[in-house]
Amino acid sequence: RRSPLKVRRSGRTDGGTSHAPTLAQKTTLNTGSMGARPRVLFLSGWSDGPLALLATDLARAGHAVEWLSPHPLPPGGGAWLLHPFAPLLLLVAAAALVKRAVVHTESPALALRSLASVAACAAAARLALGWSVRSSVRRGAERTADRVGAGDISLVVGYAWGGGMAHRYLSDRRRPPRCPTLLLAPTVLGMASLGAAVPVLDVGAGDVSVIFPIEDVLCPHPATKKLYAGAREAHGVADGHALSRPCTAELIFSVASRLASEGTPAGDRGAPSASE
Repeated sequence: RRSPLKVRRSGRTDGGTSHAPTLAQKTTLNTGSMGARPRVLFLSGWSDGPLALLATDLARAGHAVEWLSPHPLPPGGGAWLLHPFAPLLLLVAAAALVKRAVVHTESPALALRSLASVAACAAAARLALGWSVRSSVRRGAERTADRVGAGDISLVVGYAWGGGMAHRYLSDRRRPPRCPTLLLAPTVLGMASLGAAVPVLDVGAGDVSVIFPIEDVLCPHPATKKLYAGAREAHGVADGHALSRPCTAELIFSVASRLASEGTPAGDRGAPSASE
């Protein structure tokens, strides 16, 4: 018997033909009884990326799938701060204000105050974006830990922003227990550039596997490979951020289905001992 799931928007971001489930199909991804059956918990990014297709494949293989909801994300309006021309626009605005002050008042002091006001506004916007990122990552990690603590999650799969939240969740030893986790194109380093501190990932205490693209500026290859050097397994694939190539999808399903089959729900293992 099929049980309903909470509907989330899905689709590919690479502009190709989508094999992801429709909204109607996504409500019936789970198969079989949903009682105490272990589940795979999905943490998505700004889009579902490869998770939509993976959810369908895992459900067909007999695994129950659940999407973390509500899912914390920072406001999209702050994305303009990442635009390469944003500093130039600020300089143009500052120059216009200074020119207006000088021409109309002939006051150097007013011109300096205008320039200082523009700089202060830019700094405040940057600090606000950093606070938003840190807050979203923290809330996502806390909600992930709470859901895993229920005891019926055998595997956590995080993509992009969701991978960053999973990274934070794994790094917090104050909130046991933890369970095997698969990170897909985790944008941890990108989050760090926006003001979110990157915690040290203790891969010795958790079962961490990573699949990252080597053609993605959001997940830089050498730095990401170094960050997860101690993971259980790390696969660098010739793909973009969407991880949309067929060979990548096959690898993701192979790793995820194996980890889900091997994984033991965190509640069955209990909290780690003091010696861990």
